[in-house]
Amino acid sequence: MISGTGFAGQGHADAFRAVGAEVVGMVGRTPSVVKEVAEKMNIPYSGTNWQQALLDCQPDIVSIATPGGAHYEPIKQAIAFGCHVYSDKPLTDSAETAMELYELAKAKNVKTAFASSFRYMPCVIHAKQLVASGAIGEPVEAEFISHFNLERDIPFGWSHRKRRWWRSFEQQFYPHDVHCHLGYWRKNTLDNRRGT
Repeated sequence: MISGTGFAGQGHADAFRAVGAEVVGMVGRTPSVVKEVAEKMNIPYSGTNWQQALLDCQPDIVSIATPGGAHYEPIKQAIAFGCHVYSDKPLTDSAETAMELYELAKAKNVKTAFASSFRYMPCVIHAKQLVASGAIGEPVEAEFISHFNLERDIPFGWSHRKRRWWRSFEQQFYPHDVHCHLGYWRKNTLDNRRGT
């Protein structure tokens, strides 16, 4: 089941179907939009109430494909329901709530994963191989630049709202960079986070 009707939700639905999963439902904020997208994609169930959809559809896996600040509650509810969760980034907006979801998932014995497509780009994979082979020595610093030149014709949304721009920017772009970084130096980064 998919939460989100935009390009991410539609992309997640296509991706799940491509690996043989059945998409049983889709949830969105606007009744007419979720109905239209579900019909267009031949998804049998559409609605605006996430908890009701969990009850009605009984999914094994859910996909959270909503804007960055709207992930925590649906993920928490899906875990409580016993669903495996695939979420667009970021999982939550704080380390504390991310750890809370981790502990809840562990207690419920469900798997969680989040989308970080940049980590699998050829240039990122090549850089990871250079680090792993020692070809460039031991890295001590990295600089990441992404999304600094947004397309002019994207639909009006978070990137056009000055008041919320930085928080949205953090939630939408920063996780890509952090996840790439973790791909290079995962052990050292995790050790540093724990203070060891």
